[in-house]
Amino acid sequence: MSLTRLSGSNISKRSQQIKVVLVQRNGKNYYVYADPANNQIFVGNPSQYQQYQQLRLARNLVQDQLATADLNQQAAMGWGFWGPW
Repeated sequence: MSLTRLSGSNISKRSQQIKVVLVQRNGKNYYVYADPANNQIFVGNPSQYQQYQQLRLARNLVQDQLATADLNQQAAMGWGFWGPW
């Protein structure tokens, strides 16, 4: 997945509160993400946005699996939530 990276000093403070926004320009849809901390804007087409969503879902599933494995390991050791005494 390759997103077009645009940088500039003209990113409004209003865009800081918005994560991913659908923008229509010249009859085409684009998804825009403002990164005010790095003074950048990322722009992608619908196909790229779909890939982003799939990667995000896969990442969340992996994090959930790691958290579950950690809890199972703690339960198997008899430590529970607070750890050993």
